[in-house]
Formats: sequence, structure tokens, C-alpha cells
Amino acid sequence: MSLVTISRAAQLWSQPGAERDSTAVHQMLLVALDDLCPDDVLCVMVGTDKRWLDNFHGPPRHPEHWRVLLIETHPARVSEVATQHVDDPCLHIEHPTGGSTAALDLDDILARHKQDRVDLIILDASNYEPLSIRSADLESLETKLVIVTGGADHPQAAEFIDEMNAAGFDVFQIDQDLFAVNRTKFAIEASLALRLMGCSDASPTSSEIFHIPEMNVPPARPVAQGPLAIPRRMAHIWVGDRPAPVHWMHSWREMHSDWDYQLYDNAFLTGRRWRNQALIAEYFARKHFEGVSDLMRYELLLEQGGVIAEADSVCLKPIDDLFPTPSLYSVYENEAHRPGYLSPFIAGTPGHKLLEDILRDLGDRHTPETLQTPWISTGNRYLGSFIVGREDEVTIFPSHYFHPNFKSRLPYSGDGPVYADQKWGSTHRIYDSYPAEKAVKIHQEVLDAL
Repeated sequence: MSLVTISRAAQLWSQPGAERDSTAVHQMLLVALDDLCPDDVLCVMVGTDKRWLDNFHGPPRHPEHWRVLLIETHPARVSEVATQHVDDPCLHIEHPTGGSTAALDLDDILARHKQDRVDLIILDASNYEPLSIRSADLESLETKLVIVTGGADHPQAAEFIDEMNAAGFDVFQIDQDLFAVNRTKFAIEASLALRLMGCSDASPTSSEIFHIPEMNVPPARPVAQGPLAIPRRMAHIWVGDRPAPVHWMHSWREMHSDWDYQLYDNAFLTGRRWRNQALIAEYFARKHFEGVSDLMRYELLLEQGGVIAEADSVCLKPIDDLFPTPSLYSVYENEAHRPGYLSPFIAGTPGHKLLEDILRDLGDRHTPETLQTPWISTGNRYLGSFIVGREDEVTIFPSHYFHPNFKSRLPYSGDGPVYADQKWGSTHRIYDSYPAEKAVKIHQEVLDAL
């Protein structure tokens, strides 16, 4: 959520006659989650809160990317919801039996549904105890937001607030609802936005003044065309337990038949040592292969230079004239919807000092245990923050050069050049798969070799 979004939200909130209920905050935070999550937004509802069930498709801008797991112990409510939402492919219902609401084991339920990430938890305090949240490992689930509807007057409210503060969440009260915002996994701007809107601050630790440095990233600009100033080397990185999307990757070779080409695959990954070997092994173990790719990309461009194209993109025209000066080259993810976020470098000259500094910074900044989702720790958001103050060392292309259709939702309609079409393979889960047994074997063999 950008500071511009926050400012506009605060202005709207302060308009005379504005309805100061939690609906506006619901909408603001859900839209922010929709922007924040690179893949589907995964929501768990504990209890049938009809406001959310009837309207959760409304506030998010892209409802097709939301997945909701409803946990409900009351048989009559289960039957009612199943009848009303029988054709809803985004809603799944879990009906625990034989226990009280206080005895819910959320981690066990999520494990049965093979859900190892939960972006949003909504708990209905009229039927469930807020401290039921204790049974969920919010850190490993990478939970960004917890909402307890009707929780402000619950006998457990004070204890819930204390425990959420200790877990790294700021808690706000809007009407009778409690909103717990993760300080690190949800952009800190969300907490600032709620304060600007005058929400009652329930967290004693939240009285601190948060300073948010502005992303002083220069506007993207087309570069002058000229002779190629980087090695004429084209490459792709494809590691993990799925078959490579060769039908997309081949388009780059076809458009650049006079370039050297190399595929950096699992065998290449395990055939050498890497500067941030422990971080690579951790991301591979978690199956965050995009994080492995980020770390490989920085080191390979430092050593060899050239172009490392995104494997889930289709080349539409040659890029020979895009690199006329020795530099590092990146592209904005999307100027409007991801301001300041940069896709990991696509090209560069070997030996660039910025790459050296990035590799050193990543090794100093992280241990395997502190790594977050790749786009935060090693990818788009990290890179956008790292180059602040060093913008003159990087050439940044407009997003439409390589991302003309932002996550396949917002097509580019301008008349600027388009060199590739990003397919967002991870976001839309459109990669092919090996049979399960083969995929497990590949993953374990690579992990053992790292």
C-alpha cells in the first residue's frame, strides 16, 4: 500500500458525514492484501460471519485470486452455508466434530488441507474464543492480518491484544472489531494508514512514530539505442521439481539465434558452491524456487554478465538494441500497482559493484531462519529498497517493456514498445507438473546435494 493510497484514504475518512464503521477499513486492508500477495490470497474464517461470507468477493479487486477455508463447528450453520454457496469454487468448508470451539486445533486443520500459508484469519468472537488463535503458528504461516469480529468486548480481548503484540502485530479497534496487522509481513504502511484514519490504537507498543523512507526511484525511461555493451549471452534459470516451460523459453532462443545460450538447471545449481549457499538451500527446502533463482541470478550476472530472461515469459521481439551502455538493467514490476518494486536484474555487464554489494548484503542480512517470502527478502521489494541512493548505477525499463499485462489483470494499452509477455507462471499456477513420486524424488535429490 503506497503512501499515496494512505493519504487518499485518510482524506476520505475525514470527510464530513463519512461513515466511521469498520467496512471502509475492511475494504482498504483487503485491497492492500490483494496487491501484497503474489499468488492467491489465502483466507481462513473461524465461524460463519455473514458479513464476510456474503461480501468477501466485493472488497477485493480480484476476487478470483481469493481462496477461503471456513471452519465451522455448528451443524446448522454448516448446512446453511453449504446450501447458499454450493457453486462457489473459492470456498471450502471444514466441519470439526466432537470438540468445543475452544479446543480447535488450527494447525492440525490447516495441515489436513495442505495449507502452509494463511494471509488472513477472520475469527467470529460471538461464537469462538479469540485465543483459539494460539493453535495457529502465525509466523510459519506468514499471516499478515488477523481480524476478530465483535472482539472488542470479549472477555479475552486484553489477553488477545497482549499476545498479538508479542507475536509482532499491531492491534486496532474499529467499532467492535479488532484488527491485528503484522508489522513485518504486512507493509508497515498499513499500520500508519490506520493511525492516520484516527483508528483507536489498542497496542501499547504502537505509540512509536514509524519513519517510512520514500522510495526515491527515478521514473523509468527508454534508453538510447546503440551497439550491444553487454556480453551476447542469453540464459534462463529453471530449478525445482517441475518440468521447464520450454515452449516459452524457446521463444528467446528463436529471437536471438546468434547469441550464446545456457540453461542453469538443477544440475548446474548443485554442481558448484554459491556465496549464499545456506540461503539457497533453505529456499529450495521450502520450495520457494523463485528465491533460489534470485540468488543465483545476482551471482551469475556478477560473474558472466549477459541476459537472464524470465523463464515464464515469451519473447516478442529482439532485445539487441536495449543495452547500449555498460550497466545493470532492470524493469519495474508495475509503476501504478507496485510503485518502486523492481524485477530482479535481467541483464548487465560482468563484475558490476552493485551486484557484489547485493550479494554481501543478503549474506549479512539473512540467516536461513530469517528469510521471508522471496519477493520481500531477495526479490522485487528488496531490490527496490536496496538501490535507493544508487539509482545512477541502474537502468530501469518501463514495465510495459517486459510486463505489459500486470499479473494478467491489467493489460497495457499504450503505444510504447513491448519486448516480452510475462505469463506469471507461479502466480497463476500454470506450470506443468511431474507425477508426485517423481517430483518428490527430484526435490530430495537436489536438497541432498546442496
